[in-house]
Formats: sequence, structure tokens, C-alpha cells
Amino acid sequence: MIKKNIGAMCFRTVVTILFIFSHTQIVFAQKSKLDSLNLLIKSTDLKIKCKAYFDMGDYYQFKTNNNFDLALRYYLRGLEIGKKESNSYKTRILNRIGLIYIQINDYTSALEIYTQILSLTDTTKDFARISNTYNNMGMIYVNLKKWNEAIKYFQLTKKYAILDNNKEVLASANGNFGTIYIELKKYKEALVYLFQANEYYAITHGAGLAGTEVLIGKALMKLNQYHSAKEHLEKSLGIGLDKQYHNVVYESYKCLAELSVKTNEQAMVAVYYQKSLAYKDSLTMADASIKVGKVLQQYSINAKDKEILILKQEVEINKLKVIQRNILLSVVLGTTLILAVFFILYFKQKQLKKERKTLLLEQKILRLQMNPHFLSNALTAIQKFIYAGDKIQAVKLIADFSSLTRNILENSREEYVSLKEEVAFLTSYLELQKVRFPDKFNYNIQVQSDFDLEEVILPPMIGQPFVENAIEHGIRYLDRNGEISVCFSGINENLMIEIRDNGNGIGQTTIVEKKSSDHKSLSTKITRERLAQLSESAKTELVIEPIHDEFGVITGTYVKIAIPLKLKKR
Repeated sequence: MIKKNIGAMCFRTVVTILFIFSHTQIVFAQKSKLDSLNLLIKSTDLKIKCKAYFDMGDYYQFKTNNNFDLALRYYLRGLEIGKKESNSYKTRILNRIGLIYIQINDYTSALEIYTQILSLTDTTKDFARISNTYNNMGMIYVNLKKWNEAIKYFQLTKKYAILDNNKEVLASANGNFGTIYIELKKYKEALVYLFQANEYYAITHGAGLAGTEVLIGKALMKLNQYHSAKEHLEKSLGIGLDKQYHNVVYESYKCLAELSVKTNEQAMVAVYYQKSLAYKDSLTMADASIKVGKVLQQYSINAKDKEILILKQEVEINKLKVIQRNILLSVVLGTTLILAVFFILYFKQKQLKKERKTLLLEQKILRLQMNPHFLSNALTAIQKFIYAGDKIQAVKLIADFSSLTRNILENSREEYVSLKEEVAFLTSYLELQKVRFPDKFNYNIQVQSDFDLEEVILPPMIGQPFVENAIEHGIRYLDRNGEISVCFSGINENLMIEIRDNGNGIGQTTIVEKKSSDHKSLSTKITRERLAQLSESAKTELVIEPIHDEFGVITGTYVKIAIPLKLKKR
């Protein structure tokens, strides 16, 4: 790279000229290769023709920023004309097609392709193809978070990689096992596989070594082996900086920041955290560039399709003009009537889709309105600890607040989240409030025993405003210990969310609380608006009422939210 302190104008000019010249050579070389492949596709020799289609698919998949659409067309055409070619040729093309499906997250199609590859592969000889195929299938199940299936395929990967003596694949499989066991919180088992992976990477000098070191650092940190964890994280950081693996550098800095919190190295928390953010920003920009490229690519394809469609429509119009001169008036009227009905139904359907899109947009806007209300309270809590000089609590609260804020931002983009994610969010929120109000209240969250937390879905943050109200307006000024309970249950195909507290109750706000608050909480109004939007397509209910004891004295507040019980679509 050209260092910033090299400022001589002549040198910069020469470098610029050389860059333009080399870039021009690359462009001409790519165009020349493309022209050559187009000529080979026209060959009468079937083998040459098949290979040209395969190479053309590779060109569009790997040389043109993942032009999957054109790459897939060439692969499928090569597969079609190569029906009589060897199974080795077919499995090579199918493997490329499987990779495309993985890239676009079509895991069902990818699994079908890899199953087809296995049916065409000689299980007594082609161990390399089999081990790679099983490894790809295992990674699909990792992405789907189906751990048992993933483990089964990685075991098969190791079996055939051992037969093939392929240490690179063995390193990858062991690393994948380590990833799974970290997800399952079995950190000791994870370390066994990760250290095995490192032994293989040391032999093959594989690129996966840096990522494996990060995983080892995470596992050791979970086992409270902080000194060893730091050694491995610093090693992964060094490799990532040397090889310019930005994702590895980001993960390394982030883990080192978390480790510094655990070891009370307060001065290093901010340093590592800021460095991780710098690399995260670079990754975000890279992702954004890729997305823009894909959008432009799709726009280009659609534009060509529209041109073809316009030409076809013009041809059809000319044909209709000829036919119209020879048909009876009744047929013309009938055709006109059919077209009128068709267009009425078409525009009606289009209008309904537009209205639904508007409703979904309004729901997202309402969810986003809730975030500033919560953020204001959380930042006030952080400010309190900073003024008090309690650095440890302030750093911990900042870390928890960062995690919670990230969850809020991610969930705000989603129409529905899993019950597992909602319970985790409420738990994080309540833990953050317990730090803010120590020894002020206890809480419990209950979920109906037969619920599948991954399958049941609901609108994000639907119950959080009422939990916040229970703390801010019910329990905060109590002279006794507060209690908050949240219960998720199913009744008559409805998901019931019930929130109880033993605070001041509705209408029982104390004088102290009135003086400390200059505004009325908008959470109830916003939640009612969200439920009103949901009720456009299903029945919903919101009940807020005081809790009385046997003497009729208000002892708390009860909130019930009823929404349709929804399950994740398969």
C-alpha cells in the first residue's frame, strides 16, 4: 500500500498511470476470456461445449461479483447438454449449483442438490467429493440451527476425510464441531474439537486458523480461564491484522472488550470497543456495497426482461388487429367484457396489497416510536452512575445497554420475533433495570410448558412498555420490595400475555412521583395503536385494571394482552 507520508506529486502520478494501465489490462483480459468461451460454446465437440458452459458459469459466479442468475443459467444448460457425460462432470456442476443456493439462502434446494450429488458419486473411491458434500450439508444445518442434523453430517465428513487423508477438510469439520458445541454451551467439548482443528491447520497452513483461535478464546472466556483466553484472542487478532481478515479482527476486538470487563481492566474496555466498532463499520460498508451491486444486477436483468416483454406485446397487438377484422361483434364484446373483469380484479388485488403494505409500514413506525422513550430512561441510569463515580457499574451498564439497544434495533425491522427472543429481551431489560434500582424489586417470567419457544411468534416488544410502567409508575417509589410477574400462555388459539405488579396501582401515583415526572407515558397509547393495526386481520384485546385485596384496597396493577397464537412458517 502507498503510505500517507509519500506525498511527491511525480510518484503519485506514475502510480496512478500504472494502476489505470493494469486495470485496463484486466478488463481486456476478462473480455478476451469471455469472447473465447462464447466461441467454445458454439463448438460441435460435445466435451468442449460442456466444459465451456461450466467455465462460463464459473466466470459469472466468481469473476463478476456473484452474478448468480447468469451463472445458474450456464450451469443448468451445461448439465442439460451433458446428460451422457461422466458422473464426475455432473457432480462438479451440481456442486456449483448447490453453492449458489447456499449463497441465496435457499437451503431446501441446496440439500436436494447435494443429495443428488451423493447418488452420482462412487462411495468406494471418490472420498474427497463425498467428504466435501457432507461438510456442505452440515453447514446448511448449522445455518438452520438444527444441531443434531449438523453433527450427523460432520461425523460423516470426518469419516470420509480420514479415508481420503484430507487434513484441510478434517480441520474444517473439527472447527464446525467446535462451533456447534459453543452454541450448545458445552465449552469443554468444544475446546477438544477446536484444538484438533488447530493441529490440522498447523499442518495445512489453512486460512481457518484465525477463526478457530477466536472460537477457542470465546470458549475459554466462558470457562473463566481469562489468561489463556486472552492469549488465543491476541493470536487471532495478529493473524487477522496480518492477513486483513476484517471479520476476524472485529470478532477479536469485541471478545477482548468483553474479556476486559470480566477482568476489570476498565481502561482497555473502551479501547477494544472503539477498535471493534471501526472494523464493524468497514464490514457494514462492504455488505452495503455487495447489496447495492445485487440490486443493480437485478435491475439490469429486469430491464432486459421488460424490453423483451414490450416486443412480445407489440407482436401480440399486431396479431389481434388482424384477427379483429374477421371476428363477430359478439366475440369482440365478450372479449371486452372478460378483459374488463380481469383488469378490475387485477387493480383490486393491487390495491389490497398496497393497503396491507401501508399497514405493515405503520406498525414498524409505531414500534420505532417506542425506542426513544426507553432509551431516555436507560441513558438517565447510566448518567446516574457516572455522576456517582461508580466506574465498574457504569461500564457494565453500558455493555448491557449496548446489547439491549442492538436487540431493539434488530427487532424494530421485524414484524414478528420468536417467543424465545421476546423472553430473552424482557429478561435483559429487567436485569438492566435491577442494576438501575438495586434491591428494589424481584421478577419472574413464566411460559406455558408445552410451548415451543422457537416456533411461537409475536410482535416484538409488545409487553415491554407495561413492564416499564410497572417499574417507573408502580414500584419505583414503594417503601417495600416490589414484585413483577410476566406469564405467556395459550387460551382458545390466543396468546395471552399477563403482567402483574404490586405497585401503587392505577390512579395511586404518589406526590414524589408526580414531581419527578414532567410527561405522561405514551406506552399504553402506542400499544393500543399497534393492537388496532393487528386487529385489521385478527381479533386482539388489551385489559388494564387495578388489583384489590379482600378489603377493596388497590395493591397493584394487572395487564392482559390477547393476540392470535401464531407459529413460525416452515
